[in-house]
Amino acid sequence: METYHIRAGQTDVCIDVFIGDTRLQDGSGLTGLVYDTSGLACYYHKPGGSATVISLVTTSLGSHTEGGFIVIDGTNIPGLYELQIPDACIASGFKRCYVSLRGAANMAETTIVLVEASVNAAEMIDGLITAAKIASDTITEDKIATGAISTSKLAANTLASGKIADGAITSAKIASNAIASDQLAASAVAEIQVGLATAAALAIVDTIVDAIKAKTDGLNFTSTEVDANVKAVTGTAVADVTDFHGSVVSYVQTSGAATTVYIARSHLEAIFGVDNIAEWANLENADPAVEGDDRIASAILWAEAWFTGRMRDGPYKLPISTTSTEDNEIIIHIIATFAGCWLYSNRGLEADEATDRIEKLTKAADDRIDRLLNGEIKLMATQTASSVHPGAPLCVGV
Repeated sequence: METYHIRAGQTDVCIDVFIGDTRLQDGSGLTGLVYDTSGLACYYHKPGGSATVISLVTTSLGSHTEGGFIVIDGTNIPGLYELQIPDACIASGFKRCYVSLRGAANMAETTIVLVEASVNAAEMIDGLITAAKIASDTITEDKIATGAISTSKLAANTLASGKIADGAITSAKIASNAIASDQLAASAVAEIQVGLATAAALAIVDTIVDAIKAKTDGLNFTSTEVDANVKAVTGTAVADVTDFHGSVVSYVQTSGAATTVYIARSHLEAIFGVDNIAEWANLENADPAVEGDDRIASAILWAEAWFTGRMRDGPYKLPISTTSTEDNEIIIHIIATFAGCWLYSNRGLEADEATDRIEKLTKAADDRIDRLLNGEIKLMATQTASSVHPGAPLCVGV
């Protein structure tokens, strides 16, 4: 009894059947049979059912017709015929099916067995499954039975990196919720995590974070530094915040511009005089309580921006914070001088006898910035990391 392994649900199956000649004792095949030879009959049977007739019909080799029966080559391979199996014999769910041919004169009764195909390691040669052997879109959801891919079907290390082409597993290939916690064994999760967020790797991250936290916890920011940084990022005005000089500064916000940090109007008036500042600020001879305040605020913002720009690559952390009265006065005088000169120079008037003095004051303030940058003037203020040299004394304002 010859056995054929067939996949359940496969269609258009054609098998070769050898039919012996009972008149001969040497095993020779019987020739001359056709689909309608007198007495020739064919039946199939599946366990649990009754025998079902297969009506034999004429056909051509390799062209499937259910019940087709045709000789392959009566001269060169006598006794070998092709039988084209009805799809019902091996419909989805079949495990075993018997097919019997009998009844013709001098014909040895022939029974074959169709068995659901299963593959084991011994039957598969190395390299049997290749990309070239699998047509595009061959492996579909319908072709894989529920539970077909189980731990007992996969040998150890079957899914190695070299077996899966780059980019083969995409989001489109995985249905929603196809791989849930039930589908992953604990060992599989551990393997996926190798080189990723392992416990050891997370422990290293925790150590680094703890070290950073220890450093940042030790930083002592003054309220002025914090406020200045917040305003620089958000552009939001903060009212009545004490500046580094200890005086109260009412921060001015104009259309998202930066806010003042170092000086107030009183610092300009101390250098240039109250009346001069009022006169230089009142450009259009309007209400000095309105226009004057706005222009003075603009002058202060410009002067502080100019100072910050000049000092940006300097040795001190910005905004400069110091508790030294002398250092405070140096910074206030420089910035207030710039602000007062800006007010005077932007009056829209022709040059007069005071212009030379204003220009000299501007140059003097700029020179003092140069002296701060080159270290000729040193402040008791927090320095930038790049400006601190090992072994050099550093005085930090607190």
